[in-house]
Amino acid sequence: MFYGISSPFSQLPRWSLQYIEWLKTITVETTYLKQAFALLIELYEYLTRQIARINRTVVRLCRDKKYRQKITLLCTVPA
Repeated sequence: MFYGISSPFSQLPRWSLQYIEWLKTITVETTYLKQAFALLIELYEYLTRQIARINRTVVRLCRDKKYRQKITLLCTVPA
């Protein structure tokens, strides 16, 4: 908003792949801003991949017999 850029996706509850692709199409005036913006998008994508990797590891561990009793106990905790 500081640079006069408004999102066409104001109704989305979170950033979608479509939203990220839209961010990549934004053109900015200065090289510094372009580099900073690209770095932030790259960081977001990296962290998103890391979270997905960690989630897959947790799911895999949940299926392991070694952790089954602890997982069952955790599932009984009220949300």
